[in-house]
Amino acid sequence: MTAPPPIDQLRVTGRLTEDARLVHSTGVEPHAFLYLQVAPAIGLPYRARVDLGTELADHMGTEALLPALRTGAIVSVAGSSLQLRTDHHHAVLSIQHARHVLILQGPATAPAAPALQAPAHHPTLQPQEGAHAH
Repeated sequence: MTAPPPIDQLRVTGRLTEDARLVHSTGVEPHAFLYLQVAPAIGLPYRARVDLGTELADHMGTEALLPALRTGAIVSVAGSSLQLRTDHHHAVLSIQHARHVLILQGPATAPAAPALQAPAHHPTLQPQEGAHAH
């Protein structure tokens, strides 16, 4: 039995199950990656790794949004497809080519998030219009 073809484009929405993490690679052109784990209302959690590229301004802008990307925040993430991953009896759906993260609602303890618009060649990370922390 062969696996069905991947979904071409998708968007998932849910609550962050842990604080988002910003990780920097090493090397001549270091990249920054934003790691998110999102729990939908029903079903398996989603895991996303958003490549923010090599631009320092994009890294700093994303770092400024981390207080709004804490456990409990509601976010929406776009990607190209899903891949099932299992490890030690835990399963997640990995969002392939994750990008366009929208902060729909920050966690209860976060200040209102500023907008961040990444360059067209990079993923977008921004709060949704009218989103605010409660």
